[in-house]
Amino acid sequence: MFEKLLAKAKIARKNAYSPFSRFQVGASILTSNNNYYVGSSIENPSFSQTLCAEASAIAAMVTAGERKIKTILVVGGDDNGVLRSCPNFAHSLLGKWFANVFYILPDFFKRN
Repeated sequence: MFEKLLAKAKIARKNAYSPFSRFQVGASILTSNNNYYVGSSIENPSFSQTLCAEASAIAAMVTAGERKIKTILVVGGDDNGVLRSCPNFAHSLLGKWFANVFYILPDFFKRN
């Protein structure tokens, strides 16, 4: 399960739209029905209107008619990047869609 979530999040990260920060983020979700959904960060010049990868993945899940998350895995940045939770996701969405959240740096498996 973890490896599949990681692979899907990495693909989603490659599809991120981040022309301003150049910090690409991808997320993958595993639902209680054992379905996977992915999302990518989508930047806006104002940054306050940027859609984080977690919210993008949740939007895909909700659009498909699902509501219960088991796990979210998020990858971001380059090999030297540091990843923090999106504030909008952490404070508003996580409470609504409770899940186990894993944040992974892209080089995590190279070092361990």
